[in-house]
Amino acid sequence: MPLVTGNGLNNTITPSSASAGVTGWYFGLWGDDTIYGYNGNDTINGGDGNDKLFGGTGDDLIDGGFGFDTIDGGLGNDTTSYAFYWGPINANLATGVVSFPGNSVFTDTLISIENLIGTAGNDTIIGNTADNSLFGEAGNDSINGGDGNDKLFGGAGDDLIDGGFGFDTIDGGLGNDTTSYA
Repeated sequence: MPLVTGNGLNNTITPSSASAGVTGWYFGLWGDDTIYGYNGNDTINGGDGNDKLFGGTGDDLIDGGFGFDTIDGGLGNDTTSYAFYWGPINANLATGVVSFPGNSVFTDTLISIENLIGTAGNDTIIGNTADNSLFGEAGNDSINGGDGNDKLFGGAGDDLIDGGFGFDTIDGGLGNDTTSYA
């Protein structure tokens, strides 16, 4: 599995020499990077900076890091992770916006993302019309699956979980959780 790492400057990383179906690990480090995944199930980490990250085809795991990031999963069943972030997030897959309460400066833009991993903070996570897997992680999270047949995981904390429409699976995890069924 190829590992491609930027140099801390503003990099453009493409898998132009990779073969179809290759799975890669792509890390941008500190610059304002543009990173393209390929046809495999890629892991992409933008690092710090205002990054543009494209998963391509395949089931990708994309972590924008810090900054104003645009994350486009492309085709496949793609996941973005905010597990690195120490504060809460407000993530809405339907609108494609992730904001960071207490920090009005940074927002991320999400395109073609089906799954999201939250933070250890008190997150608000809203799904879209796809079959989402949403993970609140630690904290007292509010999770709404939206439409679709979703898998919703509260994690540790006292969570409020609403499946929305569809045939959903809900796991509150540790804590005193409340569920709602639309």
